[in-house]
Amino acid sequence: MCKPLLSRLTNEQLVDSIERSASKERSISVEILDHLVEMDRRKIHLDLGFRSLHSYCVARLRYSESAAGRRICAARAMAQYVEIREMMADGRLNLSTVCVLSTVLDPSNKMALLQQASGKSRRETEAIVARWKPRRKPRERITPIAIGGSAAGRAQHVEYGGRERTQVAFNPARPRGAGDSGGLPGSGHSAHGSDERSGTEGRSESHLRRGGKILATPSPRKGTAASHTRFELRFSVDREVMAMLERARKIAPGSSTLESVFGRLLRGYLDRHDPAGRQERREKRESHAAKRDVRGGTGAANANRRIEVTSSSKGRARMEARSRHVPARVRDEVFLRDAFRCTFVAPDGTRCDATRHLQIDHVRPFALGGKHEPENLRLLCGAHNRREAERMGLAK
Repeated sequence: MCKPLLSRLTNEQLVDSIERSASKERSISVEILDHLVEMDRRKIHLDLGFRSLHSYCVARLRYSESAAGRRICAARAMAQYVEIREMMADGRLNLSTVCVLSTVLDPSNKMALLQQASGKSRRETEAIVARWKPRRKPRERITPIAIGGSAAGRAQHVEYGGRERTQVAFNPARPRGAGDSGGLPGSGHSAHGSDERSGTEGRSESHLRRGGKILATPSPRKGTAASHTRFELRFSVDREVMAMLERARKIAPGSSTLESVFGRLLRGYLDRHDPAGRQERREKRESHAAKRDVRGGTGAANANRRIEVTSSSKGRARMEARSRHVPARVRDEVFLRDAFRCTFVAPDGTRCDATRHLQIDHVRPFALGGKHEPENLRLLCGAHNRREAERMGLAK
């Protein structure tokens, strides 16, 4: 009904009209949840090129991330407990209250909880749920923040699904100390060298890439003090990790702030496991070996050594051919070639944006004779890897 017609309604007619519209909205919401339940069951979003139903709802249905999360949560709860559907249809429950209830609902308590929550607000439902379970762990969160400038550089939260119990917080706004980390891998801020940092911070837009999401951090407005972009991390750890962290702080040389300790740990991990770094070290070793061969001539000792190396290489090749293990050199090549991103592409050209929990997949399955050559390997996220296995009839 258009606005001019609404203006002619009496108060009673207007109230009746909006209440009928609200009833229709609830009916449509339940219908959408029914669709999401069936899509989730069939995993259609994977065939469309999305790593999750949540990604599909955000990209295709144009829901906000929180709206998509609530609908998926409610749809899965509704699929598990049929009583929820009727209560949502008549307004006794809504998306928010169902999501709160879903954290503690089970077959033994569903009737009591649903009855207590009927017609309640979200806050009232949270109070009911609090009596059934301890406090939820906070979600992991990365927040870009502007230091030393206007609030224009502050950006929205990036939230993750992890739930933690014991919060470990620190203030990244503090001045950088000796030995502090220079940023987050993949954030556009280097962990090494001030030249690299100044190069990225001088850009008009810096990007934080996590889980396929890109957030833009605006540059300071004209006439304001230049801001320095940093990142506030929020997560929690268990007792074992906390004990290791405290020990690392005790033995760390120089600054023992949490930032400096995490920076050292991340650099140590990347030095050992980053495919680009490992590939660079391999090339250096091969280059040095070639130079030694040139300096040493082609004597019998060098010839014998080359024969031994060749024999051992062939032996390793035969072992690798019989094993499902993909050699580290080949894995690194595939990760670099595929740019650390799932390669699944839907028929309409949509490429999966997953950049975490990636797996090496054989285009021609290993069980069917597929080899470990890079041409037969690709990166897939876990969901699309399982989907491909189902499609080829290889899923267990």
